[in-house]
Amino acid sequence: MFPDSPAEGAPPQRNSPAIDAAGRSYFAVANRLVAFDGDASAPRQVWVYETGGRIPGSPVVGGDGQIRVHSEDGHLHVIGRDGSRVGAALAVGEPLGFAAPLVDPSGNTWICGYHGGLWQVGNGPGGEPLMYFRGRQRLDSTGVICDGVLYVGAENSCVYAIPLGEARGRNTWNHLRDEGRTGWFINSALALAGGPTLVVASRDDRLYGFGLDGKKLWSTDLPGQVLGAPVVAADDSVYVGLSVSGRGERPSGALVRIDGVSHKQRWQYETEAAIESTPVLGDDGSVYFGDNAGFVHAVGQDGKPLWVEPVGAAARSPGAILAGGLVVFGLEDGRFVALRGSSRALMPGAWAKYLGNAAQTGAAAT
Repeated sequence: MFPDSPAEGAPPQRNSPAIDAAGRSYFAVANRLVAFDGDASAPRQVWVYETGGRIPGSPVVGGDGQIRVHSEDGHLHVIGRDGSRVGAALAVGEPLGFAAPLVDPSGNTWICGYHGGLWQVGNGPGGEPLMYFRGRQRLDSTGVICDGVLYVGAENSCVYAIPLGEARGRNTWNHLRDEGRTGWFINSALALAGGPTLVVASRDDRLYGFGLDGKKLWSTDLPGQVLGAPVVAADDSVYVGLSVSGRGERPSGALVRIDGVSHKQRWQYETEAAIESTPVLGDDGSVYFGDNAGFVHAVGQDGKPLWVEPVGAAARSPGAILAGGLVVFGLEDGRFVALRGSSRALMPGAWAKYLGNAAQTGAAAT
């Protein structure tokens, strides 16, 4: 188990650590951001930064090397690599349950508002929160930033496309013409495939592919409900974990691979318990994910199991791969677990994990 995890009774760990360009990892543990050098086989705690409330979402490291966390104290905290706060903690309201901060290539931070809309916090210590986009719908998912536009799902079943370079935000997709429209509400984080194509999991048990103009390119029925988020391999195959249940039955799970060309299901790897964990893809093609029965699985690109490891508690968090190749998941008993896989890094040229990259900015590479 990863060191400095909280004691018994701590809140579940459903977030994912961020890793900076030098390989330092940042873990959100209860109300603390904890920085480690080295991997989990020889970790060294560097510093601890405390907020005034629990940090439910994942940390994000901007291109400036500063770490952002959104705490239940209602503030965005920006922390330097030395562990000191950059400027004042900024009031942006309490976090939404499924949304995490995003950071664009210019260093601006974007936060989905608890009561709707989108907050912008400018780069640097003088940045002040601005309600950039106003709307009644709660954008209760984690979006994608691509080519200067933030795409994010909402509870009205639609994806919003909000350009970020204007004085005030606006949605450029016409939902009345079904641009960005799915069959039910969207809570899962969006992913990005080649094209570019937005990959969206809706609570109607379907995956959708949308062009950046909002037009639906494809959709695929899934044999269960998505409670995590999809990830996309370098060949545009989509991997997503599911909760599968019949009436009166205890949910089982499945990891499915959707072909990147035909958009049909290639294979299904079944588990005894539901999968809420977002998979992480390694550079050798291995797929790692947790399940609700307390097991972490490694599966090959052919859908065959590589190994299964018991970890003692449900693993519902997104997966991450630390510098050095250890695979990390957060557990429901408040701990993090690190396991040795065959991968050394994230799969290159892919949306290989939750929020896309090791720094978890949610921004596409440019």
